[in-house]
Formats: sequence, structure tokens, C-alpha cells
Amino acid sequence: MRFTDYAKDGVLSHYFGGGGWSNAGVTGMEVALFSSDPTSAGLFTDEITGLGRQSVTFGAANQHVITNTNTVTFSTSGWSASGVVATHLAVINNHSSAPKILSYGMLTNSITISASEDIEIDIDGLAIGFDTNSITQPVTEDYAFPDSVADEVLEFVFRPSVATIPAQPTAWELSLHTAVSLDGTQHEWTGPNYSRQAFASGWNSVASASGGFREVTNNGAITFVNQTESPVAMWGVWDSGNNKLLTVNDLVNDLTVISGSSVVFSDQSISLSID
Repeated sequence: MRFTDYAKDGVLSHYFGGGGWSNAGVTGMEVALFSSDPTSAGLFTDEITGLGRQSVTFGAANQHVITNTNTVTFSTSGWSASGVVATHLAVINNHSSAPKILSYGMLTNSITISASEDIEIDIDGLAIGFDTNSITQPVTEDYAFPDSVADEVLEFVFRPSVATIPAQPTAWELSLHTAVSLDGTQHEWTGPNYSRQAFASGWNSVASASGGFREVTNNGAITFVNQTESPVAMWGVWDSGNNKLLTVNDLVNDLTVISGSSVVFSDQSISLSID
């Protein structure tokens, strides 16, 4: 299932300089069926309201995936409409005044609703997850979450009653690595002039990117002066206040650095995105 723009923007803003994620007014999650795609905009237009929204609970995130722990049943008792076909479903936060669709997806097989048969989603039949840097190649070359951060996100977005929202970072640093390191602790440059460099001006606001992505980009250039090490195979973005790796980029082509030269990341060249 994919995140809606509401969820994408909320996650990116929380970690990269925008407004913090809030679960105020949210006590749980619900599932609804739709007769068309609610899209990344999270539209309720074609929700099949006659079946109601059904409560869903999620277990702890594991390896950047979270699944339902209860059987979700849509009762069709008393259903009288004809020709209504469910094609999509969505997970909705049951906010007391303004529910939001958090994730959505297409059903494997469309369902023509009939009063003769209830619709059920089995335990573990509903999975929400991230593609992270545990994959050989991230889905987007712009960035990937470490598994620990991906699990953290899934927890506070979809388990609001039990998960703690992590503190927002207030300062960030960029690291350079000579080879890929899944958790950012290996292969970091060690040259005499090297140190992680601050995002002095932080981040630009979340915005649309090509391909339906939502992204944040660095505000202002970041420069590593007079470096003696090479190559750059990966970079990492850190919450510098907590020495916590937030995201990495495994470069498609390693960057060879001539000794004594500077490595410059220009304004908006670091793009962190969620599809």
C-alpha cells in the first residue's frame, strides 16, 4: 500500500525541518473500501459508505513492514444496491473531527458486493511498508531510510495508541562514505580535513516532485573543503543532536575526488523523497 501525500508530507516534515507529526485526536485506525482509486490526494469521494469503516489494529513493525493483527470484516447484511464493485481500500486514522487517509492500494481482485457474502481481510492480509536501504539498490536513488527509521515511522503513523513519536531533529549533518554502509557506521571518510558538514540553512519545505513523489531538498550549498579522500560512494544525513542516521544515498556512480579539492553539494541537490 502507498502513502498518501498527507502521510508523506507529515513524515518528511517531521524529520526534516517542518511541522511535527501529531496524533492528537487519533485513537486508532480504520479500513474502508472504495469503488475507485482514492489517489495520493486521499480522496473520500468514492468510499463505499454503505459498508462502514472497520477497525484495524497493527502489530509491531518488523523489517520495515507492518501488518494487521485482527480479522477485518465488512458485513453485507441488508445490502440491497446492485452493481457496486470494490476496487481499492484505504487505511484511515479515526480522528475525532478530521479523519485522514494514510495509505491506500488496489485490491488484488475486484469484489462485486453482494448481501450473500461478507468481505474479510485475514490477519496479516493487510501490509504496509517501506522500501529501504536493506534492498541491494533503493527504489529511488535519491534516498532510502535505514530499517530502524522505517520501522519507527510505521509505528508512530499506524500505531498511535502505543507508539511514541520521536523528537524532531533540529540540526542535521552530511557524512561521506567510500563504500555502502547499511547503517551508516562503516566506511565513513577519515581524512585529516574531513568532518561531517552541517545543513547550515536547513531544508526547503516539502514540495511535489516528478513521478508523484513528495520531497524535501537542502536549503543552501554544503561544502567539504580541501579533501584528501576518495571516492564518494554514499552519503548520509544525520540528526546531529542525537547522532542518528536518518537517510542515505547509494550513488549510482561513485564520485572520484582529486586530493586537495572540495566536494560541493549545491542548493537543492540533496533530494529526500517518498513515492
